[in-house]
Amino acid sequence: MNFIPNHSPDLPSLLATVCCTPTTSVWDRGAARLFIALLSAALLTPTPGICVQAADSDAWLTFEQTVVKAAVSVEVSAQEAGTVRTSAVKVNQSVAEAEIMLQLDDQEVQLAVEQAEDELQMARLAIDKAKAVLMRAKSSADHRRDELVRHHKLGDSIGDAERRNMQQAVEQAELDHVVAYNDYQQSKHQAEIGQVRLRAAELRRGRMQINAPFSGEITRVLVQPGERVEIGEPLVELRAMECMLADFEVLEEVTDLHTLIGNPIEVTTVVTGEPRKLTGRVVSVDSEVNARGRVRVHVEIVNQWHDDRWVLLHGKSVTLRVQHASSLQD
Repeated sequence: MNFIPNHSPDLPSLLATVCCTPTTSVWDRGAARLFIALLSAALLTPTPGICVQAADSDAWLTFEQTVVKAAVSVEVSAQEAGTVRTSAVKVNQSVAEAEIMLQLDDQEVQLAVEQAEDELQMARLAIDKAKAVLMRAKSSADHRRDELVRHHKLGDSIGDAERRNMQQAVEQAELDHVVAYNDYQQSKHQAEIGQVRLRAAELRRGRMQINAPFSGEITRVLVQPGERVEIGEPLVELRAMECMLADFEVLEEVTDLHTLIGNPIEVTTVVTGEPRKLTGRVVSVDSEVNARGRVRVHVEIVNQWHDDRWVLLHGKSVTLRVQHASSLQD
């Protein structure tokens, strides 16, 4: 069973009728020949991505000249301002996820990291010192307090003046303990601030290195070494190649279209003169019929890496076959 969307009229008869009519001038006949030639070319040329044949006892629908495209294409932008020091990529180069593409000059940021490390080290030393002072203050306060309690038990063995002096010594020791505790807490707080500053400086240093967010193919390199870039400025355009997209049109009456969702597909293409097959699945179907009475179907294709290159390239035309719903129910 064939689903041929374009049917040609009896073009030879039409041409003979127009060209042999006695009232048709030479110029009119020439214009008619040109019009009919263009019309026949348009009618006889298959429309890309439209079902041209149902094969295997209607088990599969075949679509020729289906154009595939990359699922994701992004511009990788600068997250820090700086000067491009090195570039490790070029157009059409394949990169792996996290691979270094560009390096900005990070000398200033590196100094900030080293300064933050020194400040954090000093803050940690201050913690150790404050902790030692705190322990001595606590020990002194405990000793003064115990001494006062012991003398209270002795009753009248000490005078009022000595008792007041001992009480004042206890209060001073307790005050010293409170001050030492506050200093210790303040030193811990300063160390926490130093840790945050160090993390921020390290984050800035990491942003000076531009890594690929996913594996794919470089489509544009927008900056060169020595150029100054600002935050948010696009640096590289990267196209994901592992998953490709394609769509095609099906006559509404061919099948229950929504039952196609999830069905497997087969893709045939040619690489270095050899046919190669890939697989995928139907992911969605439009909810409307276009002016030609057809519904657009969308598929995902799993791309393959072969001989140091991707089998499917963005914009490549392939032959696509989708399994018909009726064959899945048998």
